[in-house]
This record gives sequence, C-alpha cells and structure tokens, in this order.
Amino acid sequence: MKKVTLLLLLLAYFQNVSAQSYQTFGKEFWFGYMENLDLLFNGDPEFSIYIFSKEDGNGTLSAPATGLTIPLSYQANVMQKIELPNAIYYDEGSEDIENYGLKLNISTDAQLFVYHYRIFFSESSMILPIDAIGTEYRVAAVLDFNNSSMSPASFLIVATEDETEIEITPSGLTIGLRPAGIPFNITLNAGQSYQVQSLEDLSGSLVKSTNNKKLALFGGAKQGNVGCVQSDSHIYDQLLPVNNAANTYPLIPFAGQSFSVFKIIATEDNTKLYLNNETIPLSEINSGEFHEFELSSPKILNSDKPVHVVQLTVSSSCSGSGLGDPNMLTLAPIQMRTKETGIYNFDRFIPDPDVMEVRRFVTLFTETENIDNVEIDGQGISGAFSSFPEYPNYQYARIELDTGAMILESPEGVLAYAYGLGAYDAYTYHLAYESPTISSSNQIVLNNDLLIWPKPSQNMLNIKNQGNLKAESLSLCDLSGQQIFKQQSLNQGQILSWDLTALPSGIYLFQYQINHVPFSEKVVKVD
Repeated sequence: MKKVTLLLLLLAYFQNVSAQSYQTFGKEFWFGYMENLDLLFNGDPEFSIYIFSKEDGNGTLSAPATGLTIPLSYQANVMQKIELPNAIYYDEGSEDIENYGLKLNISTDAQLFVYHYRIFFSESSMILPIDAIGTEYRVAAVLDFNNSSMSPASFLIVATEDETEIEITPSGLTIGLRPAGIPFNITLNAGQSYQVQSLEDLSGSLVKSTNNKKLALFGGAKQGNVGCVQSDSHIYDQLLPVNNAANTYPLIPFAGQSFSVFKIIATEDNTKLYLNNETIPLSEINSGEFHEFELSSPKILNSDKPVHVVQLTVSSSCSGSGLGDPNMLTLAPIQMRTKETGIYNFDRFIPDPDVMEVRRFVTLFTETENIDNVEIDGQGISGAFSSFPEYPNYQYARIELDTGAMILESPEGVLAYAYGLGAYDAYTYHLAYESPTISSSNQIVLNNDLLIWPKPSQNMLNIKNQGNLKAESLSLCDLSGQQIFKQQSLNQGQILSWDLTALPSGIYLFQYQINHVPFSEKVVKVD
C-alpha cells in the first residue's frame, strides 16, 4: 500500500501561516490565570509555574502593568517548579481592565506550564511562547449545567504590547450585558488583562486585535459541569489562534474515565466534520459554531475546513471510576509532535493523596514504525501501544505514571499530553510540539487510498482505486499549481492512466479527494 506523502489540507494550512511558529519552546511567554471558585471556600489558591529546558538558565517573571519582578533560575532536563508569591493572580468578575497579565523572560529555550491549585478545583495549562500566539481567536468555553451566577463560562485576554486594540464579539450575553453577536472594543496595554464571563456558553466568541498586536487567550469556566450535573470544577486552558486551526486530529478518550467530551469549533462557514472513514458528516457547522459529543473509543476527526478541538474530562459523578472532575485540554493537530519534553505528574492536587486515590497518565500517538523508539526516562514502552482503530499504520498508548518529573523522548516525534485524576479533581496539559515536516510520517493513511505506479514514472502513470470509496477531483499539477490532467472521479476497482511522455522530467503533484478530504502525492517523472 502506498503512503500519502503530502496532504493538501496541510499545504493550504502552512501557506496561510508561513510566518507563524509552532515551536512550543521559547524565551518569552505571556499568560494569566482565570477566576476560580469563590475565595470564601476551599482555602487559599496557590499558583506555580514549571519550566523545562535542555540547558540551565535564569530569567524573570513579571507583571508588566504593575512593575512586579520575580527573579528565577532553573536546571537543565528537569521540570523546574517555581512557586509564585502568595497573592490572587486573577480578576473577580467580568469586563474589567486589570493588571493580572504575567510575562516570563528566560535565557534559554524552554517550555512553560502553569498550575492553579485549589482544593478540588485545580487546573493547569501549557503556555505558548510569543512566536506561537496570534491576533485572532475563536473561544472554547464551558457552560455550567446549573446555569448558576456563581459558575459562569469565561475567557481571558492578555495583551503583549501597549495600545493593543481588541474587538470582541461574544457568542452569548455577557455578565456586563454585552449582547451576543454585537462586537465591542477595548484597548489594553502590555500586561493588562480582560476577563469576560457569561451565563451562556461563550464558545465560538471572536476575539481579535484590530491593529495586529499579539494576544494570549485562555478559555473555560469559573466552574463548569461536563457530562453530568452533579459536580463541577474550574476549567482553564490556553487557546490556539485561528491560523493554528487544522483539519485532522486523533481523538483519544482519557484513561481512567468511561468517556471524554470533545468540542469542535469551526473557523469557516459550511465546515463538515467526519469521524474515521464515514461518508456521512458527523455535523456541518459555520464559523463560530461548535459541535460537542461524547466518545468512549479512539477515532480520527477529519474536517474539510480548519477547526479547533478541545477535550474535556467529565464530572466525577459520571466518570465511571468516580475519579476526576471537569478540566479542558486544547488539542494539537495530528502533525504536531515532540521529540523530547518533560512530564510533571503533580503530587498535590487533592488535599490528602494518601487517603484519596490519585491516578496519573500520559497519552501518546505516533506511527507504528516509531513505537520502538519512544522512551520515558530511558525505558522503552512499545508494549503499551495499541493499533489505532481503522488506521493500522498508527498506534496510541495511555500509560499510567508515578508522581514526579520524567523525560519523554521520541526521535521521530510523538503527539503527547499528560493528565491526572483524583477525587473531585483533575489536571490536564498538552506536552511540547514542534513545527511539522511535511512527510509521510505526519499524515493519516486512509484505508481508501489509491495505488499509483510506476514510481518513478517515465511514460504512463497508472492510478487504481483499491479502496471502498470513490475518489474525486483527481488532477496532476506542476509545482507552480498549473493543472496538466484532470478527471472528475474514480470508482472502486477502476484504473486511470495518464501519458506523461511529453512532460519534462521533474516533480509533479497528484491531487485527489476521498471522503471530502483532499490529498496529494509526489510523482517523479524521469526521461
């Protein structure tokens, strides 16, 4: 079976974001915390950050809007925990310009994680470096089933430059009485923050800088239910900018719970969503709309236009194990992998882990041919992998881990995220990922792929549809995009032949669609 070597969805994706970085390691980070449970309950909150670098380094954590500066240092190849001074690092309420934005400047490339501990209401997030954040976002948030004024859906904006002009179009009526669908404008200086809350789901709200200055955006809820009504928790994660949206994501439910909830947010109109090789769309949504569903077994999500995806742990009352509570994880698309990163399995996110059960996991996804080279703290873990349903070229693993810090390594790259489940509490965060290379190792190989021969081609190029779905919009183009041959469709079992004799030697692109998902493969013409 041939391998798809170039995915057109990704070509368009990279062309649109050629100036955008996908490296989660950096030297400058901007972030903020969102409002959690009422401060009258569950003790004082605690705030900390975790730095992972391959070199020793130092730097400063600051609140640029107030002048607060905290010097810090960290060691190489460990997850360095740095506790923030006792204070409240978030605004209580909606639609106030505040000074809670934080900035980390460090001397070496590193990855940053932030942690907000609160008894039974903890949360965490990976933080993107400044090169990976953007100017336009679609919000992912969570609505509390009880629709309580104490539990609003929320998002938080942190400005990275002075005089950042921001347009906000909420998807629901805000607590400050900003109506749904009506844009309003604010201006923030570097380090200022702006929290928006609503008793409606704010998912799909549009946040953009109108003068092209970068923002960091975080979404979730002060408190929110997921999956059932009985218990809620704080929900918080950093969101990806619109130009980081993509078309293909592995959806792997969290270990330790019966199911996970996935929320898909469209960035363009008439976006069709498909699971695995299904021919009927799971849903069709417009820009700013979302589709939410439960999943108990792994699937691949394909969309014909770029989308964002978040994954949610469910409330403990419906988790099946009695462990966990709502948390949100912003998923990276399938081509975003890490070769080396740190994992920190938090040793304190419930009051007494010696009394209450705590389970910690990492989920991994990679090609079958790579699993022998994936290691945690130098130990091979290939036996933990299973074939991804309907995609035998891919494997996934959900590995239970001990507490503490460890190193994940994968020379060919692995998609990974970490999470923990306790009694009425949880944490989730994505591990590092890097700018992808367009190659077969970054693509899903559909069962319905086409057989193409000979390789390289001298005279005739033959294409046979040996799958069970019709291939459509078949064409051969040169690297400038000029179309040379075209055929509307190719049914199961049919063979198409094109005569390449008159073409100069070189590389061409064979393009086609299966199940509404476009693909491309390199064709080499020789004399």
